[in-house]
Amino acid sequence: MSYHGQDFDLDFLADRLYHLGADNAVADADLEPHIDVFADRKAVCDRTGQKWPKLEECLASYDFAEPVTEWDGRRVDNTRFGEELGPAYLAALADGDDRADELREVIDHYLVTDLEANLAIYHADCGVEFEPEWLGTRRAF
Repeated sequence: MSYHGQDFDLDFLADRLYHLGADNAVADADLEPHIDVFADRKAVCDRTGQKWPKLEECLASYDFAEPVTEWDGRRVDNTRFGEELGPAYLAALADGDDRADELREVIDHYLVTDLEANLAIYHADCGVEFEPEWLGTRRAF
């Protein structure tokens, strides 16, 4: 997978583990090569000079309802996830804080809906029927 056209999965995880001072099990993993499910869409944007659409724009173009995850009264987006939610969860884990379980629920909802949104768009791009379970859900934590 990629994020804004940049390799995400293994490179991202290995980098985060390095910055967090954790053992890097990702580097030793024997996994399949990176597959960008949106390579065709990216190629069209690059070729035509169109801007890379936001996830929400892609969902709307196929009439999929956007999922929403709220935490502490505000919507979670990629920036907030990386700068606030993720660090709060890691800190709660490190401190043995009971709040880690609550934060895990927020993280799970955000990640599951994000993944399903990407899968819905991919299937729609390919013309394949997709029945989402989480799109359109709104959870506040």
